[in-house]
Formats: sequence, structure tokens, C-alpha cells
Amino acid sequence: MVGPREYFFCDSYNQYDGAMPSSLAQLAINAIQIGHLTGNSDHVETASAIVERAGQLIKQAPSGFTRHLTAFDLLVNPPASIVLFAGSHQAEEMIKAVNRHWLPGMSLVVIRNDAEKAAIEAILPAAAEMKPEKWPEARVCEGFSCPALVQDVPGLEKILSKQLF
Repeated sequence: MVGPREYFFCDSYNQYDGAMPSSLAQLAINAIQIGHLTGNSDHVETASAIVERAGQLIKQAPSGFTRHLTAFDLLVNPPASIVLFAGSHQAEEMIKAVNRHWLPGMSLVVIRNDAEKAAIEAILPAAAEMKPEKWPEARVCEGFSCPALVQDVPGLEKILSKQLF
């Protein structure tokens, strides 16, 4: 017989970030990133509650809560994501352009063909609304919208260099 605690993927409720990051803080970080990537604000609200719950402890000893502070930073400065409709050599150059920049918390989703686009639409509702005019094309998403559209490496470099992330 399986006990109720055996269903959890982590066994620690310790909020302190010592040599091992706090599982709650990591859960908050993951929830923020998944929430922004999928457009589900419930995940972001859950993360906010986790960070808020640890608030008094963080104020007393901030150096002991580095992952919680990372989660807080992601709440204050939401992570961006880039959805890249690939399919050509230029797409590989666009991926290299993204990798040349320090983009903490940023997610890169690469869609290589229409079949992959259909599969990803089930996970990322925003992808269903994206109708690439030509491939490659990159959509830069911030918050819960993806207004920036670029179709070449210089255009992507220009957006990335603005350090919106």
C-alpha cells in the first residue's frame, strides 16, 4: 500500500535554500515559466503565493533564499519566450543568435514543420493563433502576448539587443 507522501515528487518542505535548492522555490520557478509559456496565469498565481509565504523568512536572511529570490525576480520581470517556426538553414542561424544572448528564464520553442505545430498547439494555446507568413519566423512573447514578429537574423538580433528580457 502506498502512503500519501509517496505521491509527491519531492519529500522536502524546507524553504531554506542551502546547498540544495528549496523544492518549493524550484516549484515556484517552474510554475512561473510554465504559466507564461502556456498562457495559464493560475500557475503564476501559485508561484506568487509560494514566494509570498516565504516573505518574512527571506527578509530576515535573504542570502539563505537564493532560489526564492530568483522566483521573485521572475514574478517582477516575467520571463520571455521565443517561438521559432524553423524549417531552413536561416532558422539555425536564428537559434545561434538567441544562444549568443544572456536571457535568464527565457524559453525557446522551435517548431520545425506543420505536424510539430499541431502537436505544440495542444500545449501552447498561443501557438494556435500564430500563422507564420513564411518560415523561418520568430515570435517574441512577453507577458501573455506575442506581438513581436521577425523573419530574419538581423531583426531577431535587434529585438534581443534591446534586452527586453
